[in-house]
Amino acid sequence: MLHRLVLGTAQIGLEKYGLANTTGKPSDAVVRVMFEEACEAGIRWLDTAQAYDDAEERIGALTEGLHFRISTKLRPTLASPSVRNLRGAVAQSVLESVRRLRETPDCVLFHRAEEAQNPAAMEALALVCQSRGIGLWGVSCYTPKQAFSAIASGATAIQVPLNLLDRRAMSVFPYAESRGVTVFCRAPFLQGAIIPGATLPPACEPARDRIALFHESAKRADATPAELALLAALSLAGEHRVVFGAETAEQLRDNLLTAGGPGEPYRRVLRGLSEAVVNPSLWADR
Repeated sequence: MLHRLVLGTAQIGLEKYGLANTTGKPSDAVVRVMFEEACEAGIRWLDTAQAYDDAEERIGALTEGLHFRISTKLRPTLASPSVRNLRGAVAQSVLESVRRLRETPDCVLFHRAEEAQNPAAMEALALVCQSRGIGLWGVSCYTPKQAFSAIASGATAIQVPLNLLDRRAMSVFPYAESRGVTVFCRAPFLQGAIIPGATLPPACEPARDRIALFHESAKRADATPAELALLAALSLAGEHRVVFGAETAEQLRDNLLTAGGPGEPYRRVLRGLSEAVVNPSLWADR
């Protein structure tokens, strides 16, 4: 399963990304170790974005000698109504990523699905990517509706949230597969909300009881919530890729160990799930 993992890089670019982050932004030395160990473990993709502060620059500087494919996202608000020359703006944003990454990315996405609703924006992205030999382009989505729209517009890649508390993206998989679209599934840890001790924002308060139930299910399955979350995301994603993040080398190793473990513990963890967690029809407030 390790080959389906994608290492996200928001944590290496932003000072404090995620609700459970207590260590902040890792040093260059730690990031290099993380990249080396991820590569050695068989991870072949990195996920980043221009909005992740200096993440692209750090990837370019700290992956020398390593072999990763890279998915990045354009500058947010790129396709706002005030932008007259969309193709020029998209081309400039891609060039910025190339400069920072020190190589041409393999996948480029709109960071906000709202921008991709403009057919001219999608056409501009397709033309720019085709001109630079970038085979994967599309949209980072939050809802199935956005994902269906992106695929219908010709996107060759999408990114969608997928975890035990949000399985909506699974409805998109058959359509994506029928069109040969590459799917990246993100947020297996719900940006840290499901990790014990996370400080939940007010918007997450309605989910507090479900998160507590998730913790109880993990305990009954003899797993940590992080282990359960990652294993479940890999299971729900099928053959699609799963984007995960880590702010320390120790977290990365734990995730690699979890995903690379033998099949029987993997099945045992999933068998231990409470029906109230895995059956969305039993959720009170979706």
